[in-house]
Amino acid sequence: MTDILRITGTTPLDKTYKKSSEKVSKSDTIKDSVVISDTAKAEHLKSAIKEVIKEAPDIRKEKVEEARKKLDSGEYLSEKVAEVVAEKIIESMGL
Repeated sequence: MTDILRITGTTPLDKTYKKSSEKVSKSDTIKDSVVISDTAKAEHLKSAIKEVIKEAPDIRKEKVEEARKKLDSGEYLSEKVAEVVAEKIIESMGL
């Protein structure tokens, strides 16, 4: 039985292997990093802005002009219009 213990004992090769594996574990602390250029950031921002614009409702100039004329003429200065506007505001807020 003592012959078996001598065969499986520590050898200089085992010590070398342990030292090299310790070196590998120390290098595990190195981390990767990514740097994004200002140009790439600007392009991403531009792309995001374009998406927001696509989702925004269209503005119809003729409707805006019609409403402007009614405001200037005083047509919208009535209790009925105020009630309709208030209802629309409440409705848009989900109340």
